[in-house]
Amino acid sequence: MAQDRFQHEASMALNLGDSEFVDLAYSYSFSPVAVGDAPYWLNRFLDPASFVNVGLLFDSDDNVALFGGRYQAESGWFVGVEYVRLDVGGSVNQFQLDGGYFFAPGQRVRLHYSERDTDFDLSSYGLDYRGYWGLDGISGIGFDAAWTRTDVANFELDQYTLSATAYLTQSWFAGLAYAYADLPVGSDDEVIVSTGYWWQFGRNLSAQAVVYHDDSLNGRIGLTARF
Repeated sequence: MAQDRFQHEASMALNLGDSEFVDLAYSYSFSPVAVGDAPYWLNRFLDPASFVNVGLLFDSDDNVALFGGRYQAESGWFVGVEYVRLDVGGSVNQFQLDGGYFFAPGQRVRLHYSERDTDFDLSSYGLDYRGYWGLDGISGIGFDAAWTRTDVANFELDQYTLSATAYLTQSWFAGLAYAYADLPVGSDDEVIVSTGYWWQFGRNLSAQAVVYHDDSLNGRIGLTARF
């Protein structure tokens, strides 16, 4: 049984498949986040709070470090900032701003903008929606829709994503997503099928496993501590 509320969340995960890397993350919420009987995966989304976070992703050759935070107002409005340092065949800095509004419990819209200091102009901006509805018989269903435009030098790339997720229990989900990219020359699309399980084996400790398939089979296993 998980604790009722938490403010600290620390996690470690190993990503397997096309890209194999380790993902370390920590976040601190300035007010307690409720767990309740909602899906464990969605606790911080369903009970939003102001937070700060740090993260590190690395493999044998490259690493990515990030620092960020978000201010969440009681009215539902929020604004966030994130800095990312990419050491991937060279050092690159990325800055991101986002803001949005929770117009109902479990219903959010968001705008975002990011920019990288590469040798050529690279920036992106977009709009997304995220929603969750509790249902009798299962925990609930989630729906996401997103549009992002990326400006690279003199080219524009538009990406669209739609996804639906069934939270069959508080721990287990199954999802289906469709992604479409309008490229400078032609287009590309893919269907992603996923499933994941959250094993809460202690009051503060849990393990996660996710498997998904797009062009190939990929996975993620991890441990999370909340207190």
